[in-house]
Amino acid sequence: MAADLQPRPAMTAATLDRPNDDAGAWTAPSLAFGAFALACAGLLHPTALDMARVWATSSTYAHGFAAAPLALWMILRRGADGFAPASTFWALPAVLAAALWLAGRAAGTALIEQAAFVSLLIAGAGAIFGAAALRAWAFPLAFLYFMVPFGAALIPALQTLTAEAAVAMLGAAGVEARLDGYLIETPAGAFEVAEACAGLNFLLTALMLAGVFAYVAFETPAKRLLFLASAAAVAVAANILRAFLL
Repeated sequence: MAADLQPRPAMTAATLDRPNDDAGAWTAPSLAFGAFALACAGLLHPTALDMARVWATSSTYAHGFAAAPLALWMILRRGADGFAPASTFWALPAVLAAALWLAGRAAGTALIEQAAFVSLLIAGAGAIFGAAALRAWAFPLAFLYFMVPFGAALIPALQTLTAEAAVAMLGAAGVEARLDGYLIETPAGAFEVAEACAGLNFLLTALMLAGVFAYVAFETPAKRLLFLASAAAVAVAANILRAFLL
């Protein structure tokens, strides 16, 4: 009876927020997924190496190095609702991702190869950890797509928007300016809104950081998406302001 009367540990907010995961339950699935990820990187090494090369050589996509560690941190913070046995259902998404990679490889389209590589990793997570964990980790797993060097197609539109907005702001400030393509002509000289000034690096970095904050701060997908949209708008506006000031 004395043991029954001993006080129980207090439930803290952190205890209530985190699932009561058994650390031992993580071991086998984690090792299996690690082996799967290494196998994917080995078998599809041209794609993995090409992504790493872009991260290392382009300041626009240097954030790719941080995508997987940040996704892992979000997953560990969230925990899992439970592990289910591997399901044959997840063989279909894995096969489709592999087929997409082959199509991208045959077409010589690196973006398709890289998106398929990340999709294959996500399908593997679903097969190994189960549907409950996959639902709990939907946002961090989607975050892995920041590993893909995407967004180059947006550069012309961002250049045009930046140039036109900068000229409009110069006119409002009383500075005579004329736009010729991406070239801004002023009495002080001509300034080109080059590809590096389009602000793609601003946009991608803002989206990535906003994604981490949105995952921590908000629970509903709608609020997270709204915050991401706001971050994108602020990033584009900040790049326009930079061009105007220069």
